[in-house]
Amino acid sequence: MTKSKGTLIKIMILVIVFSMCMTISTIIFPDAYAEESSRPISLKGGGWEKGTFSDINEEQRNDQDYITSKLLSKNKRDIVRFNLEPIVNPGIKTGHVVSYTYKEDGLGINAPHLEVTLQQNNKKIAAWTQSSPLPSSFTLATHELTEIEAKKITKYDKLVIKFKAKCDKTCTKQGKDSISISWAELKVSTDIQSVTNSQVQIYDDHSSKNKPPPKILGVGIYKFDLDSDNSTSMQFDSFSYSIGSDETDAKKYGERSHYKKYGTYYDVDNKSTQEFFAEINQPVQLQVHLTDSEASTKIEHLSIFLDNSEIYPSTKNSNIELMFDKGKPITIIDHQKLINNATISSSFEGRDLWINFDVVFAKSIEKSSVILQTWNDNRRAAYATITNIFEIKNSEQNLIEKNNSTKMKITNQDLSIKLNTETPKGTLTIKNYGEYISPEHDLKLIISGHIEKEVLKAKTIQLIIIKPDQSSSSISALVSNEGFYSMPIILNKKWQEGEYTIIAKHYEQRIGEMIFNVSSK
Repeated sequence: MTKSKGTLIKIMILVIVFSMCMTISTIIFPDAYAEESSRPISLKGGGWEKGTFSDINEEQRNDQDYITSKLLSKNKRDIVRFNLEPIVNPGIKTGHVVSYTYKEDGLGINAPHLEVTLQQNNKKIAAWTQSSPLPSSFTLATHELTEIEAKKITKYDKLVIKFKAKCDKTCTKQGKDSISISWAELKVSTDIQSVTNSQVQIYDDHSSKNKPPPKILGVGIYKFDLDSDNSTSMQFDSFSYSIGSDETDAKKYGERSHYKKYGTYYDVDNKSTQEFFAEINQPVQLQVHLTDSEASTKIEHLSIFLDNSEIYPSTKNSNIELMFDKGKPITIIDHQKLINNATISSSFEGRDLWINFDVVFAKSIEKSSVILQTWNDNRRAAYATITNIFEIKNSEQNLIEKNNSTKMKITNQDLSIKLNTETPKGTLTIKNYGEYISPEHDLKLIISGHIEKEVLKAKTIQLIIIKPDQSSSSISALVSNEGFYSMPIILNKKWQEGEYTIIAKHYEQRIGEMIFNVSSK
């Protein structure tokens, strides 16, 4: 929620000052107003194909992240509802404006339209439609409520915004298309005269409802290999990293030469899709990087949620919540007893606050999203979500082996295949096109992965394929500036059972190796 000052006219204030606190005994604000803004803070119901509330609730419009409906054909629709951040009753029923940015994705010949509804819980306050054809790039739309509509609102802490993407009978069944939304906000004018003759406390710590929440900069997720020396351990000076964690690591695990530590830093403004894997009973560290516009010492709370919902991660559906509250020990909500033990530490580094959770998991966790929630002394929350990147495996399930290779068996019963291997230098993944493996089909695969920043030196990666007859081939794939690569291949045009090996090499460094058997049984 954000307040911005409006025009103030003919202001007369009588002030009595004492004890670092000012009591305003008389305030007269003729024709004065301010504005409050409310944006989505959680999922209320339904859900679109991609994205959630944190993708559309930035304080300033950002078209780089957004939510997208499913592909729509004739007479199909897709609905999502978001809770809006609570605001105080403004005292007047004018100046209620809903704003949002939207577009049609242009994937087919259909022309869906967008229906928008403002609700109080399930009661409709106002509804309107953006008729087709919709713009092909993100476009700002505003809708001001009538005074009659605004008078229907009695609880400003129960407001909901609903988006319905819809294709009517004029659409075809084949030419499917979708709608995206990148930002949404309700702005309400507030009558300042409602505080006339009241007492207002203004303290020297500058606390105010105008104060923004803390900013979540990112989260680093790392794992420890306690059985190895650190000859291949990561160097962390190339990206954001909590220097204070080195001290707690030393207390827990001894000298740096006694273990390896490696993982990834996820910048919330540059969303990475690189996945993180660790094993049961393997120490994991989550470093959350926060800052506050006034002072990071004002940050009072942080929660980390893990939710394995594939499409719409939510704090309400989370399996685990780890909580930091200033001056208190760690709080853990873990009904399924997935965690063996967890500790917490924090450090102020420059203007920023790092809050570090060291966790050992007792059970496997399916691929999950990491959801972060924080607030400062003003108790205004900020959220960030890193989607579908965190997984804990049984040692038997884990595809990371000591020799950095993965061995699997593929049979003609397999429709969907995805194999992963991870080393301190990067990742290697193979998956198929979603068709059965059989002698009647070419063996088509997609080889993809990521190269760690300290290893990345060139724009290509070499993929070496060794077939069961020991013949081999080598192809090159382009590598992005962030270290990602992907290459579709036909592994063999003719069915050939036996052992295949795929090796990924970059600048003479072996990123990963995967060995798998193809069998008709």
